[in-house]
Amino acid sequence: MESSKEGGLLKFDFFRYTPVRLREQTVLGAILSLLVLFVAGSIVYNHVDKAFGDGIKSELLFENLKMTDVEVNIDIDL
Repeated sequence: MESSKEGGLLKFDFFRYTPVRLREQTVLGAILSLLVLFVAGSIVYNHVDKAFGDGIKSELLFENLKMTDVEVNIDIDL
């Protein structure tokens, strides 16, 4: 007889809708299903964060500090 804690976890088993001869809900199946959801959610979150996050980074490096003037070229296209 399974405990009520395992019975609640078995509801998350994605493969419970397979044919009767192949269907057997297990705790491992539920854990794997939740792990797949977590990994997929992490991937989606990382892609959205990279796409819409503040990804602009500006750096100014001086290779020769003896220069008194710095030539700056700006190319703007609209």
